[in-house]
Amino acid sequence: MRGILIDSNERSFTVIETSAGLEELYAQIGCGMVEVVGMPDGEHDLWVDEEGLLKLNGATMFFEMVGLHQPIAGKGLILKYDGKGGSTDATLDIEELENTVSFKTMIEIQEQYGNA
Repeated sequence: MRGILIDSNERSFTVIETSAGLEELYAQIGCGMVEVVGMPDGEHDLWVDEEGLLKLNGATMFFEMVGLHQPIAGKGLILKYDGKGGSTDATLDIEELENTVSFKTMIEIQEQYGNA
């Protein structure tokens, strides 16, 4: 299925093909445990590293999306929610994401939210 990978380290959006199986999600996001976050449009899910905020260092990069309550560390994979507990092809365009996603460094996040 069609997914959109957000990579904060590369500051990029990439359309990818995925089966959305757990092992494949781990590999694509670069983690050992995933968490799903409902996106503001109510139609798509954002799959992220559940432990991303536990692995912070000075080189950690983040992305923020309009309508999400906190920044996301590392990568995220967007898939559309199928309404039955599964996923299907993402229907968002990268151009839409470019208008709602911003990439930030650890320093920028600390300045915005304060030091943790």
